[in-house]
Amino acid sequence: MRISQRRIAEGTKQGVVCYISSFSYLADPSFVVMRQRLLNDFDKVWVDCLNGDSRETGKKTPTGEGDPSVFSTSYNTAGIRLGTSIGLFTRKLAHSPATAVSYRDFWGKSKREDLLNSLGATDIDASYIQAQPTAEKPLLI
Repeated sequence: MRISQRRIAEGTKQGVVCYISSFSYLADPSFVVMRQRLLNDFDKVWVDCLNGDSRETGKKTPTGEGDPSVFSTSYNTAGIRLGTSIGLFTRKLAHSPATAVSYRDFWGKSKREDLLNSLGATDIDASYIQAQPTAEKPLLI
């Protein structure tokens, strides 16, 4: 992530980064500086949190149903243990730091299909909530 962020923020000054990773950088206290840099270096931020973490949520949705990894398959029903997120970061040449983060959660066994179906929406931004990080709460979510 840092390599692509640096390439855009300090190099080309414009571009797009799509980052699929553990969701730990979204709220973990260890990533405060990373979150601040992402907000400062990019104009817009979208986060799709795919949850499915065995440690934080116990692979359960907020309603107590099963929340498998998005990488679960019929051959490997466990998938992976870490919760996953997709971060999309854009920067224009006429840059101004992001003031909000477009965020949405995907839970349960149908999350892969739900994510794929959401890509066909005519107004994709309507499905996101706007999280507004502050100095007191510098989280992406």
